[in-house]
Amino acid sequence: MLEIEDWGYDPSWLEYVNNFHPGGGRVMRMDDDHPARLAFEQRSMDAFTARNIPFSYIKTYVSIQKPAEGGGYDPGYPHQHVPLSGTSLIHYLDPGDKPAPLHVLDGEEGEVIFEYVPEVGKTVFMPHHIWHGVPKNQGTTNRVQMIASAI
Repeated sequence: MLEIEDWGYDPSWLEYVNNFHPGGGRVMRMDDDHPARLAFEQRSMDAFTARNIPFSYIKTYVSIQKPAEGGGYDPGYPHQHVPLSGTSLIHYLDPGDKPAPLHVLDGEEGEVIFEYVPEVGKTVFMPHHIWHGVPKNQGTTNRVQMIASAI
């Protein structure tokens, strides 16, 4: 279902996300020429290629899930990614002080069938057709990741 690799921790990637993202939304597309983004994009392309995951191009994103009150999911979650034939990877830079797990569901409003609690330096590969969501961040610090989509 999901595959997980340990890419290790690169502090320049976290610094990049924190500088790129101030005040932005939960997930923001990035396509600049910053060395940290280019290194992440290359690492992602190499990983997709090594797993024989086809792509014509890669989209990269920064993602910060801020602490929130209440339970459940943020609006728009759970969801799938489009195109459904693609694959994304999520590289965890800082899961926060109370890591919110990644849930895989058996449909749009289905039961949780798999849960992954993020760890610094781990990378999760997820086909776009999989329904998934992350509960609201119940911690006091941000949950920070970089995402790449093989399209």
